[in-house]
Amino acid sequence: MSLSWRLIPAVGVAGVASVAGGLAAITSINDEWDADTTTAVPPSREKLVILGTGWGALEVLRKANKANYDVTVVSPRPFFLYTPLLAGATVGTVHHGNIIEPIRNFVAVSGRGAGAAGGASVSYVQASALSVDPSNHKIECELPPASWGETTDVPATRPSRFSGAVKAVAPHPSDRTRVTLDYDKLVIAVGAQPATFGTPGVAEHAFFLKELDHSAVLQQRLLECLERASALVTTNARGEVDKLLHFVIVGGGPTGVELSAELSDFIRTDVKRLFPHLADRVKVTLLEAAPRILGPFAESLSSYAVEHLEEVGVSVQTGACVTKVAGPHKATIRTKAPDGKAVETDLDFGALVWAAGISTRPLVRDLAASLGKDAGQDSRRGLVVDERLRVKGVEDGSVFAIGDCAVSGLPPTAQVAAQQGKWLGRALRDGAVVQEAEPFSYDDKGKMAYVGKHAAVVEAKLGPPNLKVQDHFWWRSLHGAAPAASDTKTRAAAELTGGAAFAFWRGTYFSKLMSPTNRVAVGVDWFRAEMFGRDVTVHQAQMRRRETTAK
Repeated sequence: MSLSWRLIPAVGVAGVASVAGGLAAITSINDEWDADTTTAVPPSREKLVILGTGWGALEVLRKANKANYDVTVVSPRPFFLYTPLLAGATVGTVHHGNIIEPIRNFVAVSGRGAGAAGGASVSYVQASALSVDPSNHKIECELPPASWGETTDVPATRPSRFSGAVKAVAPHPSDRTRVTLDYDKLVIAVGAQPATFGTPGVAEHAFFLKELDHSAVLQQRLLECLERASALVTTNARGEVDKLLHFVIVGGGPTGVELSAELSDFIRTDVKRLFPHLADRVKVTLLEAAPRILGPFAESLSSYAVEHLEEVGVSVQTGACVTKVAGPHKATIRTKAPDGKAVETDLDFGALVWAAGISTRPLVRDLAASLGKDAGQDSRRGLVVDERLRVKGVEDGSVFAIGDCAVSGLPPTAQVAAQQGKWLGRALRDGAVVQEAEPFSYDDKGKMAYVGKHAAVVEAKLGPPNLKVQDHFWWRSLHGAAPAASDTKTRAAAELTGGAAFAFWRGTYFSKLMSPTNRVAVGVDWFRAEMFGRDVTVHQAQMRRRETTAK
């Protein structure tokens, strides 16, 4: 396709997406009008510690009154990750560095506001929280080890190359520095980690897609599979080539569906251009154990997603459960035959991506166990909280949990985490007495998923009385009021599919990027990918950092 013909759809989509993004920005501007503007300085400030740098943690930091608190953000990850674009980064649609924002940028902005309000402290500590002592209001943290240039062979939790063994940088034996932090109020927003459900071989041989490093390592494997298959295609190793060119995604939720869609786009355009002798042999398989993909979506949207994914070359298999991952290139799946009997089949692949669910982090699991079931911590999914997001079992109500690590009866999504973070930040800001605040009420805006080839599915909520469409994350009516409780059950869902839904999806996510720098960079990435192709470079520094050994 010539450059001029590529330009037409690119400009069209950009125009529609700009309108959608503009509406999203306008209708959510008022959501920031109540930002902290307090100038009065209290006699003494409480210590507010926020664990995490994700959606919920960031909103607490932005909304909390820094005149009332000395705020400390603690996380081993020194940046906010814009997770909706992580699948696109995996295939080079956007660069990894353009979907992150250093947490110190937010700390610096909050610190300047705090300084104007009386010199309150806002700081960041790069460390992993190991344990929480609610009785003494203390948190034990461990600083990340320094790299001394030594390497040691360790089992691969994220296999990078074909051996399945990765060299990791070994910390100095004495470099296990621990620090103890005090707090008056603690917000736990550490998210969750991928769940393997005890499936043998998943932790050792599968790839995940929850963190930035997961995406970078997976991108490297995809490109390595293509290069290795290209080198072998002239030989008689047809079975080896077909294996390398088969990519399997386990999990039919939004993450698995969007990764499948991005892979199909990558194959249809860039692989066809750069590896024309391989393009027709590359396969993508999406496995889902449930009867249908995109379970939380309307059934009509799920059906559309299946039909469209099949049209763009993705093989969708529902009712398929992975029972074992036997190695870097082999797994066993269980399906049901027409007569109802279970059938197990071996599956060969170049890479298997596990996007099948989440589980609690050790910090959350240990704290819940220490509080005990009698105190209300009776869930294996995380910390059980009350209607004001306080962790049950902490008698003085000083510990809160939000997002994926909290069990609140709501789905573990970025939309939920962001709303909880804003509510908690405002509650802490407006009076510092959360007990007197109105209970948290979730306002579901809808759901979206990209399904490939400039198409998406959108389920946006419509609510009386003004019937304004609300977006996936934060679109609000211009006056900013959440729907009345009496309206919640009567709100209808507007379903969009195809190109209009794609413009809605892209415009919304573009408008919600956290900084002008990110917006410019991502916009350029999208234009580059559409006009000139995706970035398929495996940087040598990255390859050395993930160097592997041969078995």
